[in-house]
Amino acid sequence: MEQRNVVAMPSDLRSRNFGYILNTICRKKQFTITDIAETTRMSRHTIAKALTALMEKGIVVPNGKASSTNVGGKKPVQYALNDKAYVVCMSAGEHRTCFSLMTLDYQRIDSVTLRFLADYSPERFIAESAEACRTLIQHNGIALSDLLGISYCMGGIVDEESGLIRYAATVPEWGRNIEIKRMIEGALPFRTRLSIDNVCKICARTMISHDNINQKNVAVFYCDYGMGITFIEEGGIRQTPHKIAHEWGHMVIDPSDRERCGCGGYGCAEMQLSERRLQQKIEALPPGRRAALLTGYDGAEDIRIHIMKQSERGNPDAGVLTRYMADMFGIIIRNVYLAIDPDYIVLLGAFAHCTDSFLDAACRKVTENLYLADVDIELRRYPRSIRSLQEIGGVNTILRNVVREIILE
Repeated sequence: MEQRNVVAMPSDLRSRNFGYILNTICRKKQFTITDIAETTRMSRHTIAKALTALMEKGIVVPNGKASSTNVGGKKPVQYALNDKAYVVCMSAGEHRTCFSLMTLDYQRIDSVTLRFLADYSPERFIAESAEACRTLIQHNGIALSDLLGISYCMGGIVDEESGLIRYAATVPEWGRNIEIKRMIEGALPFRTRLSIDNVCKICARTMISHDNINQKNVAVFYCDYGMGITFIEEGGIRQTPHKIAHEWGHMVIDPSDRERCGCGGYGCAEMQLSERRLQQKIEALPPGRRAALLTGYDGAEDIRIHIMKQSERGNPDAGVLTRYMADMFGIIIRNVYLAIDPDYIVLLGAFAHCTDSFLDAACRKVTENLYLADVDIELRRYPRSIRSLQEIGGVNTILRNVVREIILE
């Protein structure tokens, strides 16, 4: 068979360069061309052209002169993210949806919270969310010219390019192929950039702006009321043809399980490690042991984390439940390493707050596989709140949409 060398097209190179520059400036309050060059190892000419394009789009502004690094040398121009540009970010929870007005340096200016009711239709959700966006813009006196865009993060299989929710296991009654983007655009009383993307991918974008991973391959494990894994390759989210690569919460890890998941299957990882599953196991205990296990539990903390802490305090039932979770979690991590062999895995959400003993037990489970016996399994906890992750990721999503416009011009 004839072998062909695949050469990146200029637009691909330009997109990658813009991504590296954007990743760098999102981590800095103020910066010079030299600052970016030292981090990205890119030419000053390439950086200068990118900054000019970003200034034209209202993302970056000049910010005076920086201190000279050479005695008697000319002071370089200093730049900063535009503090008069805004993004509205949706953050989704199991029973609530928040819309936050954000600056480009991730400061929340204002927010509106909606209860997500069990009987919400897509039409009702869209109408109320569009009104929340309008309220934020008008109440804070934001000119539409200063609004870079609105970012929605949704659970399930989301096709960002077509603006469709292919399927959402958390609201299966919505059916398939919901034209969510078109419906939101019709409900908004103004035109702006609008991004619809999967919640796991949006949260993973937080890592791109907060960790220097331009040359790394990283798996980002997200766990809230749902579960997923997003793959970052050299500073960008890996895109896949069917938009399902991040749905690792629906890999089968216990085919004998009889509780049906919202995806239609049985034995999904998301079900095995859910708070609901732990609550079921706790309810099955005799009353006295159950009361001892729940000592100090106020309902606000994730029950999985409470159980891990109780295990470290010596509660035997908590120990059994923690070993169960560690085994399930270890199977997931094992499969990630066998499938993509990442440099490391970042934990977001509930498991970012797990105990050291839980992680040790999970890693032991991973290395029971002889292929992985000599692998240094690296799990990094990133304990920001889910809401904060979604807000930061939402800002980054809109910024990358602006960059995409620049590339296509």
